Amino acid sequence: MKVLAQYIVATFISFEFVIIALALAIVLVWPNIITPVSSLLGDDAEVLKHIALLPSALAIWIFTESRKLLFPDEDNKRILQRWGDYWKWKIHFNVAIFYAVIFAGAGLISWALGVKANTATGFVLLLTSILGALIVALSVYLARITLSEILVIGE
Repeated sequence: MKVLAQYIVATFISFEFVIIALALAIVLVWPNIITPVSSLLGDDAEVLKHIALLPSALAIWIFTESRKLLFPDEDNKRILQRWGDYWKWKIHFNVAIFYAVIFAGAGLISWALGVKANTATGFVLLLTSILGALIVALSVYLARITLSEILVIGE
């Protein structure tokens, strides 16, 4: 039960969840707020492709870094896995990978469907996938710094 509660906390009390909730609210409730901004954008397919694929590139980096963070070199691996809160650490990485997949999927779907950034829905979808992926990447980067701190304390 404690593990499930930690998954719920990590999933719903996060900046990633706020980004998704805000995007849904804008598209469903307040599309007129974003329409003036999105209508100013062009619809160059090549630029949009690269923008839409950015979350996938970040997801690949997140997968690589997550593995390094959960399984550092052999000596540090023992210190980390003996740490009392390692199970929480691992849950947060599982949630980060989940969000990375969601945001990469949103970017890939917008690219595959040819979503245009000059429409309110397309703009919000692209912006959400990019902002969300950047937030997950920043979280993983900060976890890298935290890992160094944990390993120094554990020595």
